[in-house]
Amino acid sequence: MSPELFVIVPCFEEEQCLDSVLQEWSDELDRTGVDYKVLLLDDGSTDGTAALISRWVQNRLDGRLTSIRHANMGHGQTCLAGYRQACLSGAAWVFQIDSDGQCDPAYFREVWERREGHDVVYGHRLERLDGWQRVLASRLVRAVVRMATGARCFDANVPYRLMTTHGLLPLVDSVPSSFALANIALAVQLQRAGWREAQVPIVFRPRAGGEPTVPLTRFAGKALELIYQLLLLPRPVLLVRR
Repeated sequence: MSPELFVIVPCFEEEQCLDSVLQEWSDELDRTGVDYKVLLLDDGSTDGTAALISRWVQNRLDGRLTSIRHANMGHGQTCLAGYRQACLSGAAWVFQIDSDGQCDPAYFREVWERREGHDVVYGHRLERLDGWQRVLASRLVRAVVRMATGARCFDANVPYRLMTTHGLLPLVDSVPSSFALANIALAVQLQRAGWREAQVPIVFRPRAGGEPTVPLTRFAGKALELIYQLLLLPRPVLLVRR
């Protein structure tokens, strides 16, 4: 039987905090009563992440935890790989969180309840506790996305997102494999395809470990790369909902 909810967790060099992340999210998901499965995607970690994941998968006897390990291809493309697995699993919904401790499970129930009548529910990081630099980066992303595509994405790179799998796979596949910040591209494609969006305000916690995917010192260069890639992003087919 396919689960109703497929949770993907991209992991890279997160041995410091992954244990506590999996514990708090397992507890919250169990409390909701939803039928779920969690896929841990190890993006070629070189620390103790792989061993920690293996212990969790072996100890979770109900089979709710599974894992995939692949060569490093970056956070964004790892997320897309997880979304593809969710679509192929037959699950009705896919939810993404990151493995660095910033995604607080306290908001999940509200996100889950908002899915009725919507195709995608985003956590809107109205309060970020990870520093003004990251706030500035998010605002820059919003401006770049608006300028390059015309899409009004309030928080296009947020990991806290719930999406229906109905019609998702073609949009995931429309994002080129060379697109580093793939979650941003997917948010644009969902809006272009006419997906019904909802936002749930969340507080984004400080990182519990590891390093940001894109350090602030590299963000100016990444912003220029993002503009170029967004301009080349193919337009998806408009999805008509029943």
